[in-house]
Amino acid sequence: MIRPENDPKIRTGSGDNNDFATYFGYGSLVNRKTRPQNEPWQRATLTGWSRQWAHRADRPWQQSGHSNNFAGDFSGLGVSALTVKATPGSRIDGVLVPIAVADLAQLDAREAGYDRLEIPASEFIVDTPLTVETVIMYVSGAERSGWANHDYPLIQSYIDCVLDGFNALFGADGVDRFMATTEHWTLPLYNDRAQPLYPRAIALTDDQHRQHDQRLDQYDLNRMNHPVV
Repeated sequence: MIRPENDPKIRTGSGDNNDFATYFGYGSLVNRKTRPQNEPWQRATLTGWSRQWAHRADRPWQQSGHSNNFAGDFSGLGVSALTVKATPGSRIDGVLVPIAVADLAQLDAREAGYDRLEIPASEFIVDTPLTVETVIMYVSGAERSGWANHDYPLIQSYIDCVLDGFNALFGADGVDRFMATTEHWTLPLYNDRAQPLYPRAIALTDDQHRQHDQRLDQYDLNRMNHPVV
């Protein structure tokens, strides 16, 4: 099952008080370059969950001015991103961020297609104790949940952003943990580095690109276009 159904540990909602809520980022939200520089955050580990490449998003390049000239056999229909599922015994790293409830609409827009859920704060391992009872997390909605394929492939610019974020916050060991707790790395991958499809793409050096490629080479990824650049 791609997303949990009728899990008693989760419920929809917006936060624990009328002014502020706390959200957990486990993918691109970990990269602090994609959020306001003055936004407070702390590293955290969520117990009982794992990641999957199982969220489908439609045409992010419509807002980014992409030329729509796609190489290889990518149809251009959409792309795939990360989501999570309840997994006993598993744990995933990420960030906890306080946010004004008034600003949740902006975060919802960024996470369009995901359901905003709340999970107990007791499921997080943190350095600084939380003062809230529940934490927001975004999980792929039923209408957007599905494995990546050639119409909805993984895209390199999104992966680069995520890996850069985990390396900055958790180091090389944290990147290893991220990859080990994320399912289905053998899915189609479209290399869009030359013209990123991801609207919050991060500028990286050639050496950083090589490091990411070396990590991905351990998997039998279905690369849809070549060469890797």
